[in-house]
Amino acid sequence: MEINLNTNFDYQSKRFQEFLFDQSKTFFKSVNTVPTGFSFDSADSRSSNQDADPVQENVIFLVEEEYVVEKGESRTAGDLNGQCVAAGTIEYQGTVKINIVYGHDLDLNLEYLLYIKDNIPSSASSLAKQLFQQFDPKIHGSDIMKWIESQLKDGLTKDMFIVDTISVFEKVSDRIIVDDSQRRSLFRLYCSNEGGVIYDERGERILDYGQWADQENIGCRLIDERLIIGRDEPPQYAEVREYNSGNPPTRQELDSITEELINRVMPPTNNCGTMQRHNQRLLELLEWPEFKIEWKTKIIKIGCSKITISYPVLRTRKSEIVFYAYISVPKNVGVAAFNIAKACAFSSALKGAVVGVVLGNLPLAISTFKISFKDCVEREIKKCIYPGLFTIKEVGPWE
Repeated sequence: MEINLNTNFDYQSKRFQEFLFDQSKTFFKSVNTVPTGFSFDSADSRSSNQDADPVQENVIFLVEEEYVVEKGESRTAGDLNGQCVAAGTIEYQGTVKINIVYGHDLDLNLEYLLYIKDNIPSSASSLAKQLFQQFDPKIHGSDIMKWIESQLKDGLTKDMFIVDTISVFEKVSDRIIVDDSQRRSLFRLYCSNEGGVIYDERGERILDYGQWADQENIGCRLIDERLIIGRDEPPQYAEVREYNSGNPPTRQELDSITEELINRVMPPTNNCGTMQRHNQRLLELLEWPEFKIEWKTKIIKIGCSKITISYPVLRTRKSEIVFYAYISVPKNVGVAAFNIAKACAFSSALKGAVVGVVLGNLPLAISTFKISFKDCVEREIKKCIYPGLFTIKEVGPWE
């Protein structure tokens, strides 16, 4: 006789995460595996709510929203659900992806399943089913194994049945927004003057990001949402470096970052002679929120049973993000050509197709920037020039 009244459940499971995301689904039940040599009838089950009230859980999950960033003839601002849009003739499009944290209130129950050994006498099978449905901890006590052993007769022996436990969830709320601060920050950039600052070639503040977006007729609209599974940390890029808040990088550290990034793409023998580098601050975005999920374990008691749960805990932090453009050119090109390259880096990086997506799609922004930059620079230095973007994040603590 095997009686397993306890079970485990992991909220990270793909099937459960898809249940949370799918707004058409209300019930979820763990998969049960029938042991070899035994049979299961759907009638041979009972819910823990016969003996105990369900436990309510609030479970979070991550959803990625994708927006098209557009430059159009006019821009209309609206709510936070995709209505900060460019209108008229669209000059370009790029995509930005942001994360929303949702949750559901769930009732958690357990379901007990009876497996009967194949080819046993019908009298023994009937008694097993009767005892399974009859047991009441309020009457028979909490020791179910002792009680069943005292009831064995009619050819029923302990090896003829197995009792197992699975988890059952019911949504008792609609999808709940737990944290939509990334979405709100995205729209603050495009629909207000509070989201960031643009700097000139000398590093001096010249324009609020929202003013720039308004002048350029930049807008964005929601085109898709998808469930995020298996990502517990924000995405990492070689072009993004983190520093603790209040401790920004020094000039020497910025130069070191630029040198490292250039060396990653520059051939060891470039036949370009001695190179000179330049980097410049372009754009500062304020209080960009980030999320990560930590997984913890807890034990929940339901009636006579216990379920061990692996559950998500949301951690958030606020970052100040500063974008830089950099170039590397031969020293022998002359001052005038070098200044042209610097001006091209600045103008190319502030094109809407670059700045519009740099926040949510850094690889695309870098690729677009390089194309625009090489179209701008003088022909004689085109062969030996290495442009790019990188990001400095001054991050606060995870809370």
